Amino acid sequence: MERDEKEVLKLLKNVAQGKEEFFIEDIKKYAKDHYSKYSTYINNIIGNTRINLYKMKFINKADQDLYKMSKRALNSFQMLKWIIITAILAIAIANINIFEVAIIAETTIAFLPTILEITICMIPILILKLVSLKILSKTQNRIAVITQKGLEEQEKWKGLANYMKEISLLNEKEVPSLIIWEKYLVYATAFGIADEVIEQMKAKYPGVFIEEYWDKEKEEIYKVTRFVSSGYSYYNTNPISSLKSNASSAYSISLREISRHTNSSGSGGGGGFSGGGGGGRNGGKIK
Repeated sequence: MERDEKEVLKLLKNVAQGKEEFFIEDIKKYAKDHYSKYSTYINNIIGNTRINLYKMKFINKADQDLYKMSKRALNSFQMLKWIIITAILAIAIANINIFEVAIIAETTIAFLPTILEITICMIPILILKLVSLKILSKTQNRIAVITQKGLEEQEKWKGLANYMKEISLLNEKEVPSLIIWEKYLVYATAFGIADEVIEQMKAKYPGVFIEEYWDKEKEEIYKVTRFVSSGYSYYNTNPISSLKSNASSAYSISLREISRHTNSSGSGGGGGFSGGGGGGRNGGKIK
């Protein structure tokens, strides 16, 4: 098992707190009560995933670092540009004669020298800006963060995503078996198309979304499909999307709590989350 997968299991184990099952909403409650731990888990998952991509040579770490440096250089130049412009404007305003201001209603001729000075000062800045942007643009475009191997792998996954989106166009002979859908659901979540895939699955295997279809043996074989279908059966929602949304929302909560506890000396406090979804058997629950 990969390190990022172990981190996910450790997180879920901590959220469950010894229980055999828990509601998806409990993830946000855990993030609020244990904000530092939750943030650490998420960062470890992301970090370990990135390390795996380096190991598989899908991403060139040296080029990625170079790309980040060019981005920082661009941001630094943007800041420097506005500092210079602000300084020039301040000097120009400070040099406007009070008598020139007094006659603004009559003529603007007295201001022409000041406007000319500002324009002359701005020309080299604009030229420098254009040249720098051109150089940085070329630098960034030439940095291949994703390797050729990574690009080929990326195209394969794009092909799978497109296949899953268009699977409803297939005839009955070409429709994948349920065990394949079981794997598709996991990938569809990563692609952000879980809702579309589940709708197609409902059309091809309507029996799966009926409670009477399931027995203990099927539940063991098709755990992901069971998890999804139970949510649709009781709440007409997609538990996978709900899980993803709650995990993301929980991360925002953890960061907010970290910031609040760092910037103030107050104790945690605050009531928990308002209760989510009621009863159904295992709809909205993770076992």
